[in-house]
Amino acid sequence: MEHQLDTKVNKFGDKFKHIRRMSSTDWDIPTGEAGNFARIKNSEEGFAAQIDLSYFAPTYDPSDVKVDVYGYDLQINARKDDPKNPNVALRELHRQYRMPDDVDLETVKMVRSPKLNIVQVDAKKSDGYGKPVMFNVYDVRSEGKKISLVSL
Repeated sequence: MEHQLDTKVNKFGDKFKHIRRMSSTDWDIPTGEAGNFARIKNSEEGFAAQIDLSYFAPTYDPSDVKVDVYGYDLQINARKDDPKNPNVALRELHRQYRMPDDVDLETVKMVRSPKLNIVQVDAKKSDGYGKPVMFNVYDVRSEGKKISLVSL
């Protein structure tokens, strides 16, 4: 019979298997304890996620849980095996969450606190769509030159 925690860890992320591109503050929680696994703040100024790695224990040691940011995706991976005992099954955990599309990727910062078993991800929001672009506007009528239109 499977331990109750193992059952919940195996179901972790089930409702998000088909929808990957959507960002949400409703992150699925591996142990079913709402509100403590990840604290998400998504405001007009920025995005912040605080992930408590101790919620993966006792199945995974918090030091073995890796958290990375790839583009807009925040990925959580863990691996547990016992090379000394081949009868112990390999266990792996892979979860991926989407940050909002208006996050400025150049401002994403991730800090891991080994003492507290917490990973903090912060990012600023971009102003509008994309980066500002500078361009010059000339009044060609004042130059007296012939104008030819170019279609793109």
